[in-house]
Parts: sequence; structure tokens; C-alpha cells
Amino acid sequence: MSTAQRGNTREIWRRVLPVALVLAAVVTAFVVTHEPLARVEVVDFTQEQQDLGSFYGLWTDEQKALKAMPLADYIVSVTAGKTTVVDTAPWATFAHGVSLSQEGNPPDRTWRRRIGEYGSMYVRQRDLPSPDLVAGLP
Repeated sequence: MSTAQRGNTREIWRRVLPVALVLAAVVTAFVVTHEPLARVEVVDFTQEQQDLGSFYGLWTDEQKALKAMPLADYIVSVTAGKTTVVDTAPWATFAHGVSLSQEGNPPDRTWRRRIGEYGSMYVRQRDLPSPDLVAGLP
């Protein structure tokens, strides 16, 4: 391949590549959902309380107090002002689906698509049992 041919090839790629990238960006913008997502994860409060501490052995008074609490008091202390009471069957079904997915046995294909990194799940807000509830969460 001569130098002139290489120059022509480079010029073609220099013009085609940006156009292809812009087209890919436009297609991606229309394919990706723009709906807000809610992150849902199962929390093991027993493990969380056991893991509480400092890497350097310097414990704050708050960490010492939280570590010494009974589990029920620890949960109340950690979730103070962050909980919402729901008493409906759809939430029980949703929580069951989350726990099954967390264990690696999603109930169906739609649950498999919701699994994110580190055990958390991402759900479209409209797929939650009460989408209006998300607005009130901290």
C-alpha cells in the first residue's frame, strides 16, 4: 500500500468514525430508559452490626454504643426517620421477589434484569407496588 493510499484510508476513517459514533449515541439515547430508578437491597442488620468498627482500632463513642446495643434497638437506631410502614400484599410479594433474587433464584426473567452490582437491585419506580411512596422516602 502506497503512502497516498494510506492517507486516503485514514481520511475515510477520519470522516466515517465520528459519524458512526454520533449515530450510535443517538440510537443509545432512544433505547435507554429515562425513567427514574429505585435502588432496592436486602440489609442483614446482624452482619452490619458485627462489621461495625474502625480499621485502625479507633472507635467513636457512637460506634461503641451501636455495637453494644441489642439487635432490635440497633435496627431502630439506624433506621430512625428512614422507614415507612406499608401493610399490603403487593409489598410482601415484591419483598419476596427481592429476597429470592438476592439469593440467586429470581422468580422470573424480569427480576433477572433488575439485579445490579453488589447485591442491589434497580427497579423502575412505576414497577414498585406503590410508586407514589418513593417520593416520601429519604
